[in-house]
Amino acid sequence: MAGMVFAFETVGRHLVPDWLVASMLGLGIVCMIGYLRHATRIELPIIDFKLLRYKTYRISIFGGSLFRIAIGALPFLMPLMLQYGFGMTPAASGFITLASAAGMVLLRIIATAVLRQFGFKRVLLVTAVINAIFMGGCALFTHMTPQSVIFIFLLIGGIFRSLEFTALNTIAYADMPEKYLSRANTLYNMLQQLMLSMGVAVGASFLNLTLYFRHETALSEPAFAPTFTTIGLFSIVSLLFFTKLSPQAGGDMSGHRVSGEEVERRGMS
Repeated sequence: MAGMVFAFETVGRHLVPDWLVASMLGLGIVCMIGYLRHATRIELPIIDFKLLRYKTYRISIFGGSLFRIAIGALPFLMPLMLQYGFGMTPAASGFITLASAAGMVLLRIIATAVLRQFGFKRVLLVTAVINAIFMGGCALFTHMTPQSVIFIFLLIGGIFRSLEFTALNTIAYADMPEKYLSRANTLYNMLQQLMLSMGVAVGASFLNLTLYFRHETALSEPAFAPTFTTIGLFSIVSLLFFTKLSPQAGGDMSGHRVSGEEVERRGMS
């Protein structure tokens, strides 16, 4: 786990030699394969992948992983684009990217009320689409875009990302028996950190791929648009998992209630 996180966090940043990144990634993969074989032979493994048999937990992990990869790429790509693509100072870039974090904090105030009103399934479906628009929409920024527009765009995007994070982190345990909560939390947190780190690797890989096809070696403004568009697609693909949730999923946790007529109508649509 540590080896893979280290590799994903450093790939493309040229902070350490490439051979070290490859070695740590390879070591992490070998150790993970070895642990998976070991976990199937014991009754109470520390990281228990058998917990994936619970539907809401499985959907939250698989669908949420795609979303977290996109989210992990965003704070890596945005400062690069603002500084190398648009020529902003590190101070200006840092202030603008702070908008995403500010938006995520603001949403926490009303997240519970939103989930109670609309339910987990509807919130996840809507936020997945909206977040794809806001992440992919970063591809439209140019050096001519006012900094205030970028700030507000990232602020609003941060609000919806926070809502999806909250929904995912809560619905994961809706069907989980209490006796498994500790192990479920361990696996969930491990995979969450791994996917966020993988987002850096995905962002760096697509950025380098764009430079390769453009026959460029230095970062420039046009190189970022295809990368932001691609990471936005990760959020769209997560819909394939969220559509499998029941409308009543997590109702006991959020307080959302679905009428019989509404359940029947959604089932027919």
